[in-house]
Amino acid sequence: MDVLMGLLYVVLWSSASVAAKFLRGDAAPLTALVLRFALAGGLLGIVNYGILKQNRLPKGVEWRHLAILGFCNSAGYLGLAWTAIPNISVGLFNLVVASGPFVVALLSKVWLGRSIAGREWLGMCIAAAGLLIVIGPSLGDASATPLAVGMVCLAVIINSIGSVYARRVQLQLSPFVINGWQLLIAVVMLAPVAALLNNGIALRPSLNLVVAVGWSGLPVSIGAMAIWFTMVRKDALRASTWLFLTPVAGYGLAALFLGESVHLWDVMGAVFVMIGLAVSGTIDVRAARAILKQR
Repeated sequence: MDVLMGLLYVVLWSSASVAAKFLRGDAAPLTALVLRFALAGGLLGIVNYGILKQNRLPKGVEWRHLAILGFCNSAGYLGLAWTAIPNISVGLFNLVVASGPFVVALLSKVWLGRSIAGREWLGMCIAAAGLLIVIGPSLGDASATPLAVGMVCLAVIINSIGSVYARRVQLQLSPFVINGWQLLIAVVMLAPVAALLNNGIALRPSLNLVVAVGWSGLPVSIGAMAIWFTMVRKDALRASTWLFLTPVAGYGLAALFLGESVHLWDVMGAVFVMIGLAVSGTIDVRAARAILKQR
């Protein structure tokens, strides 16, 4: 079950980059993010409190925890990343993002007292090597401003802190309630910044905008993030190692839906990443075999 959840998270989270390409100037990146968060958070609020009704409101210190998660997982992390993307190559961006699991490992060791086994370090290194195989050819044409690189690095650190923080506080709320409130809090945080940094790009209602915001707001922000919070509750490090696979899946989805090319090194890199996930223990090979035998 953990493997299936991880793979579903990878596919959903990777699809957001494909959906973003449908914007085509119909909205500034941060404005699109605010719309995405508002759509997902509002819908979750309706479901949690209007339809299900058994979910309680957060109280006391839980609001502070949700505010920190809203900044680390949505407003700060994605806000910085999306702002930097126009000024950094895709390959270099993915390379920086690949450092996330290593940051989570260090934070888990220092903050949670979690021991990191040698096989986990080895698995992450193998997965990182696989990701480097995939993005290596694009690094020759890599270009970026120092500010963009710094923003992506800061985004990775912020997101890693959020992953470990979620594991540490263990909020006694359902993943959907946590996700709904952290998204709505992110709207409040990010909306003023989006208004200031829209670069004069007007919001133009269009089919592309509906597709991009609808997909990234519903399956991604609701489905993927609910899976993420569920996985982080169990183990922040193992949850974060799935991030090695998201750029690889992103290339695959771009080939499927946007007609972009898939090369031999993409396949080789994906194999290395999967081997790394198995070595680290993120993918339980024995459990996967048992599931296959049952079928």
